[in-house]
Amino acid sequence: YFISGAFVAGSACVILAMYFFRVNYKLKDYLQDKHFDMMGKLLVLVSLVYLYFNLNEYLVPAYKMQHHEEILLHALFSGEYAALFWFAQLFGLIIPIVLLLMKRFRKPFPIMLISIFVITGAWLKRYLIVVPVQENPFLPIQHVPEYFSVYKPTGIEILITLGGLILVLMIITMLSKFFPVIPVHETIEENTKHEDTK
Repeated sequence: YFISGAFVAGSACVILAMYFFRVNYKLKDYLQDKHFDMMGKLLVLVSLVYLYFNLNEYLVPAYKMQHHEEILLHALFSGEYAALFWFAQLFGLIIPIVLLLMKRFRKPFPIMLISIFVITGAWLKRYLIVVPVQENPFLPIQHVPEYFSVYKPTGIEILITLGGLILVLMIITMLSKFFPVIPVHETIEENTKHEDTK
């Protein structure tokens, strides 16, 4: 389940990177519409697998409906975390699947926008996997201050999260500066074709 979610977020990140390099490095001849179309189909496939696991994650506990699971499902479906949960499910998974089934949404700009929603939904899903569960632990909280029972991210945690994101973007940017984004032999072949046509 977690690996399929990583495939969804990873595919969306690849689409964002493709769009960024295509626009900023003027690589339209190499990163063509057909590449975005194929990545869109891949994103639909991995999203369908992820949707299946999402359904399993909530249907099985709902079927058993033990006390702690009831509290968690209520918080996710209609309680405190309902807005985040439904945004992640609808805008991060279901609507992207439906839109990407249509060819016109697998063009570079629309698929880039859809990928932003998919990545946002994936991040919210990770948040919902961790935070609501910790607020309703199976073991009783003993000998700790009352404010420990509700999780609030601290400034250090927020900075660590942002720092990780910034570090990844810096590494990708540095690698794209030092190593060619498009293999050199492809550019040589393309240049020789243009010279032969002249």
